[in-house]
Amino acid sequence: MDFQKLIATYTSWFSAEFSYAQYSDYYELTTPFLDRFCDCIQVYIKQEADGLITITDDSYVINNLIASGFKLKPKSKRKQMIERLIRIYDLQLDGNAIKVTTTISDFPKRLHHLFQALLAIDDMFENIVENPKDFFIEDVLAFFKEKFFVYEKDFPLIGKTGSKYKYDFYFPKNSTKPDRFCKIFSKITKQKRDMVIFNWLDTQETRNNKLKSSELYVLLNNINIANMEDIAALKNYDIKTICFSDKNEVVKIFGEN
Repeated sequence: MDFQKLIATYTSWFSAEFSYAQYSDYYELTTPFLDRFCDCIQVYIKQEADGLITITDDSYVINNLIASGFKLKPKSKRKQMIERLIRIYDLQLDGNAIKVTTTISDFPKRLHHLFQALLAIDDMFENIVENPKDFFIEDVLAFFKEKFFVYEKDFPLIGKTGSKYKYDFYFPKNSTKPDRFCKIFSKITKQKRDMVIFNWLDTQETRNNKLKSSELYVLLNNINIANMEDIAALKNYDIKTICFSDKNEVVKIFGEN
């Protein structure tokens, strides 16, 4: 298999899926990333008088969450989680709009950071439906602490493109297991699957330089609702999926023994 050609094929397809239209001072960029309604995520881009570029979702993601019954009370866990994601990706919250101002040279990676944040925040609605009492990630954290797992949370990796990717958990290698990375989803979708694959491929060179070997696991709330095509696609890139309800498997993979 010509792996470089495989990556080039994917990035070529990915690039061709973008489109744009101009409205006055703004450009509306339509992306291949889908929200939970299967609508393409759109962002709006404007060059300011000082030459900097402003990119915003124009409140689309958060307003959709609120319209769907998502409560964003001050100091609530949900509000804090959104603010934490905004900080991780070095973005700004302007009312309900998620935005970033960047130089032209940093535009590609800052745009990518915005996409990652929008998808992560949009995914928060699934936590309401599937786990109304608490967020899925908090259940995972509680279990990891109960089992005394050794990990780092929100572990960053820089890709070949210069983009920064956040992995929910990083488990350092031990005498029997390699370095392990973990992404958590309450529900996997095609756009999340493609994002995971792209990010993992983009960080391959960084991981090869720093780590002898590494593995990526996608931890799902309920594997029965996952599309088997998505799981198969991840497997094609040696990305493994685990169901959180299979606690024995979780301990086997992430535990110390």
